[in-house]
Amino acid sequence: MSNRFMLTAAGTASVALSGMASAELVNFSVHFDTYYSEASWQLSNSSGMIASMTSLAVTGIDTASSNFSAYQSGPSIFVNFQLDLPAGDYTLAMQDTWGDGWVWAGAAGGIGVSGPVAGDSLFFAFSSGSTAS
Repeated sequence: MSNRFMLTAAGTASVALSGMASAELVNFSVHFDTYYSEASWQLSNSSGMIASMTSLAVTGIDTASSNFSAYQSGPSIFVNFQLDLPAGDYTLAMQDTWGDGWVWAGAAGGIGVSGPVAGDSLFFAFSSGSTAS
């Protein structure tokens, strides 16, 4: 069985990796607007927080890895990385202290999640408000 990503019925952005006997690399692409200092996110499962980022301060991610990159393009900041995640359900929570989501000057932000199987991908947009999950 291949990896599958899904939105739960309650609307919570969750990543379900099912049918795996072991951990697999999952790709993340974080797309911030110009005001990344207002932005934060956390990835957790039933065991607790796995990774997080606040104003580009990173926890739980190997920033020295060749699988990590961060760059600016126009009004947007992009951070890409991979995590070796075991099978299970995950919750991705995003915050913006200004309360306008991760959108500014046409740059609509959010977090993209994709698996090793072609077609296994989602983009969780954060277009307004103070929190999204």
